Amino acid sequence: MPENNSHNFDDHESHSENSDYMMDTQVEDDYDEDGHVQGEYSYYPDDDEDEHMLSSVGSFEADEDEDGDNDYHNEEDSELLYGYNRRHNSGNADGNGEEEELDHPHDNNEFGGNPFRLPDILETFAQRLEERRQAGRGQVQHAAGRTLPEILSMIGGRMERSTESSARNERISKLIENTGNAPDDPYIAMESLRELSENILMMNQMVVDRVIPMETLIGNITTILSDKILKEELELQMQACRCMYNLFEVCPESISIAVDEHVIPILQEKLVEISYIDLAEQVLETVEYISRVHGRDILKTGQLSIYVQFFDFLTIHAQRKAVAIVSNACSSVRMDDFTAVVEVLPTLKPIFTNTTDQPIVTRLVNALYGICGALYRNEKFESLFSLDLTERIVQLVAIQDTPLENKLKCLDILTVLAMSSKVLSRELREKTDIIDMTTRSFQHYSKTSNAGLHETLIYVPNSLLVSISRFIVVLFPPEDERILSANKEDTANNGHDIIVSQEKFDALVQSLIPILIEIYTNAADFDVRRYVLIALLRVVSCMNSSTAKSINDQLIKLVGSILAQKETTFNASGSHSTEAGTLLVGGLSLLDLICKKFAELFLPSIKREGIFDLVKDLSVDFNSIDMKENGNEDMSLSDEEEDLHSSIEEDGEADDDYDYEFGDMEIPDSVKPKKITLHIFRTLSLGYIKKKGVDLVNRVLSQVNVEQEAMTEELHQIESVVSILEDPSTPDKTEEDWKKIWTVLRKCIFHEEFDVSGFEFTSTGLASSIAKRISSSTVSHFILVKSFLEVFEDNVDRFLEILQSALTRLENFSIVDCGLHDGGGVSSLAKEIRIKLVYDGDATRDNIGTDLSSTIVSVHCIASFTSLNEFLRHRMVRMRFLSSLIPNIASPTTDANREEEEENSLDDMRKKNFDFFYDDEKVDMESTVFGVIFNKFVKQNQDLKTLWNDTQSIKFRKSLENDDSEHEAAEEAKEVKRLRDFYKKREFTEVDTGSSADILALLDFLHSSNIESDCFINSKLSAKLARQLDKPLVVASGALPNWSLFLTRRYPFLFPFDTRMFFLQCTSFGYGRLIQIWKNKTKSSKDSRNDEALQQLGRITRRKLRISRKTVFATGLKILSKYGGSPDVLEIEYQEEAGTGLGPTLEFYSLVSKYFARKSLNMWRCNSYSYRSEMNMDTTDDYITTLLFPEPLDPTANNEKILELFGYLGTFVARSLLDNRILDFRFSRVFFELLHRMCTPNLTTVPSDVESCLSMIELVDPLLAKSLKYIVANKNNNNTLEELFLTFTVPGNDDIELIPDGSNKFLNSSNVEEYICAIIDQILGKGIERQLKAFSEGFSKVFLYERMLILFPEELVDMFGRVEEDWSVGTLYTNLNAEHGYTMDSSIIHDFISIISAFNKQERRLFLQFLTGSPKLPIGGFKSLNPKFTVVLKHAEDGLTANEYLPSVMTCANYLKLPNYSNKDIMRSRLCQAIEEGAGAFLLS
Repeated sequence: MPENNSHNFDDHESHSENSDYMMDTQVEDDYDEDGHVQGEYSYYPDDDEDEHMLSSVGSFEADEDEDGDNDYHNEEDSELLYGYNRRHNSGNADGNGEEEELDHPHDNNEFGGNPFRLPDILETFAQRLEERRQAGRGQVQHAAGRTLPEILSMIGGRMERSTESSARNERISKLIENTGNAPDDPYIAMESLRELSENILMMNQMVVDRVIPMETLIGNITTILSDKILKEELELQMQACRCMYNLFEVCPESISIAVDEHVIPILQEKLVEISYIDLAEQVLETVEYISRVHGRDILKTGQLSIYVQFFDFLTIHAQRKAVAIVSNACSSVRMDDFTAVVEVLPTLKPIFTNTTDQPIVTRLVNALYGICGALYRNEKFESLFSLDLTERIVQLVAIQDTPLENKLKCLDILTVLAMSSKVLSRELREKTDIIDMTTRSFQHYSKTSNAGLHETLIYVPNSLLVSISRFIVVLFPPEDERILSANKEDTANNGHDIIVSQEKFDALVQSLIPILIEIYTNAADFDVRRYVLIALLRVVSCMNSSTAKSINDQLIKLVGSILAQKETTFNASGSHSTEAGTLLVGGLSLLDLICKKFAELFLPSIKREGIFDLVKDLSVDFNSIDMKENGNEDMSLSDEEEDLHSSIEEDGEADDDYDYEFGDMEIPDSVKPKKITLHIFRTLSLGYIKKKGVDLVNRVLSQVNVEQEAMTEELHQIESVVSILEDPSTPDKTEEDWKKIWTVLRKCIFHEEFDVSGFEFTSTGLASSIAKRISSSTVSHFILVKSFLEVFEDNVDRFLEILQSALTRLENFSIVDCGLHDGGGVSSLAKEIRIKLVYDGDATRDNIGTDLSSTIVSVHCIASFTSLNEFLRHRMVRMRFLSSLIPNIASPTTDANREEEEENSLDDMRKKNFDFFYDDEKVDMESTVFGVIFNKFVKQNQDLKTLWNDTQSIKFRKSLENDDSEHEAAEEAKEVKRLRDFYKKREFTEVDTGSSADILALLDFLHSSNIESDCFINSKLSAKLARQLDKPLVVASGALPNWSLFLTRRYPFLFPFDTRMFFLQCTSFGYGRLIQIWKNKTKSSKDSRNDEALQQLGRITRRKLRISRKTVFATGLKILSKYGGSPDVLEIEYQEEAGTGLGPTLEFYSLVSKYFARKSLNMWRCNSYSYRSEMNMDTTDDYITTLLFPEPLDPTANNEKILELFGYLGTFVARSLLDNRILDFRFSRVFFELLHRMCTPNLTTVPSDVESCLSMIELVDPLLAKSLKYIVANKNNNNTLEELFLTFTVPGNDDIELIPDGSNKFLNSSNVEEYICAIIDQILGKGIERQLKAFSEGFSKVFLYERMLILFPEELVDMFGRVEEDWSVGTLYTNLNAEHGYTMDSSIIHDFISIISAFNKQERRLFLQFLTGSPKLPIGGFKSLNPKFTVVLKHAEDGLTANEYLPSVMTCANYLKLPNYSNKDIMRSRLCQAIEEGAGAFLLS
């Protein structure tokens, strides 16, 4: 049996994505169990460590003290202004011997390895001059002439020379001559071509141009390929083809020469019959390279099918090349190429239909996309697309593995097909499953398997929503009155005769309308909403009464929500008002159509939703639009009528996603077809919006008699209920009183045929009255909740739907944009803003310098004013340096001048601080430049475009708090770097929620009832928040609107978990991680072209620490003490082990989690009757086996050690969130519930009512809660209480007295309430208050615990280790990859999944520890493993069999190497042996 190295790494193992950062700081820490240092820290910077986050900006520079201690210590901020390199010295200044030694092996002088770091050179030289000046007071000043030589001696330089080899030139000429003599001597020619190929690969384009006569060589090669004498010299032809391919790669200009020599038909001839497969594959590779530039020439030969006719006989590499040729050629299709397309399409169809290779599918999608864009006007166009081809395109949209770009192109293809042909349009509606395609395309973005459509749509990219909604638009005939869509839209569906099967059509419509409504509600994007409105107009136009009846309420609620957003239109300015106005007109148009077709059917719903009241108000609002004030008196139909004559165009501009360009002969990897531009809707002018809005309002009001009718019985009932609730005499003191109130409310809002609408619930005052009654009630919250649940029973979700409908209609929170024309995507993070710094004071008197009194600089938007302060310091130091270069020019030295010089020495300059003012308001130094300017623009409702076009003036003056600032800076310099907090001073900002306040209060009450329902999530607000977080510059600048901060903290249940988690990451994890998040989020988007800028923006230090396994816990505490609050990513390695990266780090977090649960730490409650834990403990006697909850402190004991441990625990938990590490705790939910209450303003840590407290205690200690409830139930029975013989001590710990001398005071009916309150205070209040505070303070060393209020206690305990894991067979098949020797169809993979799915809980923990380093899966289970769980074949070697090997792993990659065992029993045996024996070490295999 070989060595059991089951928990191991390959030598070439790569780190996982979590550890892929730009900088690598390695620190080795050895501690003994007491936490004392055994060795030194070692610091090993990478060569690129000094590269900082942002690029150089203007003339910004910086300097550094010689000792490496900077005046300003901030995680990222000081790097935002300058493009210089800086060495960080993290040395400790406390003299305790714990230091980090800088080791720069490449630094041969004091300026580092790079001799051209000019700012450092100037800084050091200035320091030298200053030292000389200080040392030589009274002596003759140094001559200025010494300055230049000294600078030059620092910089240095060297030159390199190279020469050409004439012998090589002669050799190449001879080889080319040999190729020309191929008919006479084929062998010499072949060897010459082989040598030429090798030589060409060693050249660059310049050398090729100078050394090789390309025309001659290409001519010789084409002769070899076409000469009939050499027809049988297949090896020679392959070498000729390979030589030409190498020439193309090195010198792309040669491609055109070859094409002119008619190389394309010559190469095609080689593929007519394949006698030599190597030659065929080389020909395909060569032609594929030609097709990237001359695809049109290949297309014009009309023989595209020749490249794919032997597709099945080729290797996968050759197959990809063959399809690439056709794809590149079809990207250049024109109208007159129809015959060439017809010739190749029959051969492509079976390939497209059957292939599963993603690169081939992508190429074929590009080909079809190019064909559609060019030939859609051809009268025979529909003949190109058979039903099976169309179904395959629909399938690609639906399946998860299809890349987003391919899905978008497939949807565009389907859109063109539907617009171009009635036949194809009908086939798409009746013979393909559009509903299935749509829903499955969304499911890929679902966070959980059972997530509703409204939860999923929040995460669907806008581009996909646009494409799907646009496709649905063209599936149906145009609406009668085209307000939002183009009048001259080219579509095949220009009549209602398109409906052949009414039954299928009705089924499609009935399923489609709810999807469209959900898309509109959940998508805040303007284009998506426009398309949905047009689609709804077209669908409703075709809808019959039976279908309309089923979707009545949904449609009217949507209309009400649209019309209720009028404030956005009439209070906004510029493009925002026209966008909102367009949607308003669209909503009115939809209402007008509904009233025309289904007036009687929809009228009751319209009245209940208060639609006519909204319409009447709109009449006034539309007429109030002042066109002159808006600078637009145009009342025309559209601003862009001239652009609407064609509905489908090929966009020829080269800056689009699907376009291609290459200059200077830069050859692209593939040729993408030109983008198809689809003109569906028009852009409405504000004048037209006013005109059409008034017209539609009048039409709607005239169609239905909306005169005041007698109040309905239902409204009478609501009014009476409101009167009861507002009557102070209505009893509400007992549980029975509240049951009566809830019963009245239930009967009022729920009816057999309908429920009260959200509009009726709010407009009648019912929402306000019930909210006020609840808030003013003297009854305990526990009784309110209990009585409500008893009365409403199964109707809670119905009530929630009413509340959500009302909230969706009432809320009018606005999304703020950064004002950039492209919407401010991820590229906006690298934007710079021009500011003018103006000194507010006497610059000469204050020794500021004339060039600093008024200067214009460009600064990164996310730079803080602290950075500006540091910039000014460095500029002053530079001025001091320049003035010292020519000291004799200055006036003669006097005592006064000498004092002034001393005052303005370099050290003093570095300590100067400034205050900054924008618009005469002092700004906070931690605020970002863009954030301050942006917020002022938003507050004053100014046009944000001027923010970017104009130079913003910022005043600065010398700070009057210099001494204090110096002291703070000195203290800060001693501390470890901290995360930069954008929103610290806006943590508890209150927001006026207006008319939504009552609804939010009711939702909050229901959520506090511990009701579990997805109905708490508000789709509209979630979509708004998701879109707001889609503005990275706004987020990174600390400029998020107050409503986003307020709602996520105060009403987090309105948003899904993933949205809140993303919000937490964006606002609390620091700028560097924000950049990383956005880089990961936009990997496949077009913004990735700015990746180089983002690389500079988002660098995070990775700090490696090597520890001993023998002292993991003590060392871990030392690490938390020293680096707990650091913004660096911490990675752990173990001494004498080869493992590195994510695996050992996750194991460290798992081990420390385990040690924190030890009984000997005296941190947690320990009940002797507790159930056994599922955790893998060494011995159950040593570890807490219940849910973790603090043990009350003994006030007479020394508890500092326990409090210190709770502080470390808080830091440890926060670090796990920051670095995305998995913990293995089993916290009690009550622990975090109390922490949340402690950190929430105006809320006591312990609930005020006994019932709620007892419910909490029941979750902590069920037996204690049962005893307390018994005491409460018998509180008036003195005999029963006295028989208990209970004293005033903590149950289970008689050493802790509840009151002074409590051990001698017995429980009776006279003191029972005092006893209960004292117990509650010890268990939930004063007894654990200090532990909770210590945990919160330790946590806040990383980032403020208050930020965690957006997550619920039950979510936190799941995140930190208690989540239930799904190990079902279906889940494993979905989330497992089989590669390198295995496929998902391999029998051994089936056996493997069968084995691990049957593991018990202990075996699962061991297996995960073995595979990932952590015994727990991340939130989301196997789906969230990153990288994906992969199983590969482990080959047997040295004559051994597979059965003699154990599995091995690469923990950083979640990579299992599994031998091909002979049977299932042996596999299980070897797996169990590996996971048990492989724990505890990371070795090489």
